[in-house]
Amino acid sequence: MRRRVPLLLLCIVTALGLTACDWAQLGFDASNASNNAFEPAFTSSSVTQLSTVWSQPCRCGRVLVANGRVYGVDESTPGTAAVRAFDAERGAPEWSRAFTSSPPLTTVQLDAIAGGLVYLVVGRTVVALDAATGSTAWSVDPPAPGTGTISLDHLVVDESGFPSGGAASTTAFVDVTAAISNANPVSEISAIDRTGRITWSVTPGGQSAGFGGVNTDDQPDSTQRTLDVVSMITTVQPPVLLLTQYDEGGGRLLHQVVIGPGGPTTSFPPPDRVAAANGLVYFVQVMPRNAVDLFATDPATGRVVWTGLGGGLYAIAHGTVVSGVTGPVTGLVALDAHTGQVVWQVPGAAGPAVAASVLFDTLNGVIEARDLTTGTRLGSFSVATEALGPATPSEGLLYASSAQQLYAVAPTGH
Repeated sequence: MRRRVPLLLLCIVTALGLTACDWAQLGFDASNASNNAFEPAFTSSSVTQLSTVWSQPCRCGRVLVANGRVYGVDESTPGTAAVRAFDAERGAPEWSRAFTSSPPLTTVQLDAIAGGLVYLVVGRTVVALDAATGSTAWSVDPPAPGTGTISLDHLVVDESGFPSGGAASTTAFVDVTAAISNANPVSEISAIDRTGRITWSVTPGGQSAGFGGVNTDDQPDSTQRTLDVVSMITTVQPPVLLLTQYDEGGGRLLHQVVIGPGGPTTSFPPPDRVAAANGLVYFVQVMPRNAVDLFATDPATGRVVWTGLGGGLYAIAHGTVVSGVTGPVTGLVALDAHTGQVVWQVPGAAGPAVAASVLFDTLNGVIEARDLTTGTRLGSFSVATEALGPATPSEGLLYASSAQQLYAVAPTGH
C-alpha cells in the first residue's frame, strides 16, 4: 500500500513562525478531514471560557477564514445571497458581493479560499472572486457528461507546492453530474487552474460521491499529488461502487478498484462526504431504515476496512473519527479511525470540527468544546435566544453564525 501524507500536514510545515492556520475550505483542506492541526490558542484549559470578541449582522452558516479575513454567504435577504468579507480580528466589514435572480436564487455555496481567490458554486457555475475586493476574477461552466438535469455538487482546491520542491500551484477540482429524468446519473471530474482554464476532465464511471486530495511520496504519481474519487454506478444491480485515483497534475488514471465486499447496497441517495486520511478513504451512505453509516476503505484494494455509525459531517484527527449521528440513534460518536470501534459517545451533538486536540460541536445552538480523546465537555459558548450553526476554529478565534449574527469568540481560560 502506498504511503500517504494528508495535505493538512503542509500547513504545519509552512506555518512555522505563524500563530495559526487558516480554515480555508469546508473540510479545512482538500483532504476534507475538518482538522486544523496547528492552533496553539485552543487547549483543554483555554477553552474552559469562551468570550465574544466581535459580532456582525450576518446569516452566514459555516464561514471560511484565510489571510486575516472571514468569508461567509449571507442569506438573510430572501432571493439574495451576498458573499461577505470581514476583518478576522476586528470584525470590520470589508466587502460584499450580492447574487440575485428571479425566480428565487439558485444556492450560492462558498467552498474555498485559495491563491487570492474565493471559490463559489453558483448553480452549475464555478465563480472565482478576488479575495481582497470581491470583484469577479472569472467564471466557468465545467463540462457535463451528458444532458438532462445538470448539477455541480463538490469542489475542493489543492494549493500546495510539490513535495519534491517544484513550483506551487492552485487547482480546483469539481464534479458535474448529468441525469436524464434522474435516471442513471453520470459525473465528470474537471480540474480548473487559477485563471479559470479547464486543464483536464475525466469520467470515473457512474455518479461521483465526492473526492479528497492527498499528497504521496511514491510513484507512479509523478506530481506526488493524488485525487481520490468515490463514484457509484447504478446501471447494474446491486450498484457498483468505485474508488479511482488520478494524478492531480494531468488527470492520468493511477488506480481504480471496486469497493467491497461490505460496501453500500442501496443506490439512492448515493454516498457523500469523501475524505482521505490515515491511508484510508472515508465516506458516508444513507442505509435502510434511515440509518447513516460511515465507511473506511483501503484505496489500494477497495476492501471495506470497517463500517460504523456516522453522519453527513465528521472530523478526523489523531487517529479518531468524530461524527454527528442522525437516524434511530442521535448523538456525537467517536470511532477509532483504523478499526471503527466506538471510543466514546454523547447525546445530541453535530457539526464537529477539530483544532489542535480540541473538538467543537453544536448542541441545540450551543457550541461545545470537548476533549477529543474522551469526549469530556471542557467549555461552551451560546447566545440567548439564538441557535448557532457549526463552528470554524481558525487563526486563534472560533467563528459561528446564528440566523442573525456572526460571532468571533476567543478562548480566555487558563
